[in-house]
Amino acid sequence: VRQAQAQPGSPSTPPGSRTQRSLIRAVIDAGVFIAGTISPDGAPAAIVRAWQAGAIELVVCPELLRELRRAFSYPRVQRRVSPEAATKLVSLLEEAGLMFPDPSHIPSVCRDPDYDYLFALAHDANGVLVSGDGDVLAVQEPSVRVLTPAALVTVLEQDPEE
Repeated sequence: VRQAQAQPGSPSTPPGSRTQRSLIRAVIDAGVFIAGTISPDGAPAAIVRAWQAGAIELVVCPELLRELRRAFSYPRVQRRVSPEAATKLVSLLEEAGLMFPDPSHIPSVCRDPDYDYLFALAHDANGVLVSGDGDVLAVQEPSVRVLTPAALVTVLEQDPEE
């Protein structure tokens, strides 16, 4: 388990941006992981592959891992992802993800309060929040950059020196 080190954001480097020497630090919504595991195509799958290739510094916390375990236990997901594959992914996230504690201060920013902790986690980690959920994408939270999965893939494909 890689424990997070406090790294205050640089005022000249917005959350989620990258330089030639740094990775994109991202909090990935559980739904994006589920979609990326179910289908080998599309932006969610590209994000999972990019993380596995080391192009993304993935931020996790105990609550996000619990949410993933819950989501992988849903019958509609289990029909498409074996319990073994789900366990393997969550274990890999636990081992290779950048582990932050569950946020202690969770302001109400999303019309679906179940997502508020993800905003707090992305803020605490100085990372981007990646989600395809309409409730998350509708939030105008200035301290957290929110990207769709497709937008993150676009950022990953850009040359950091552009």
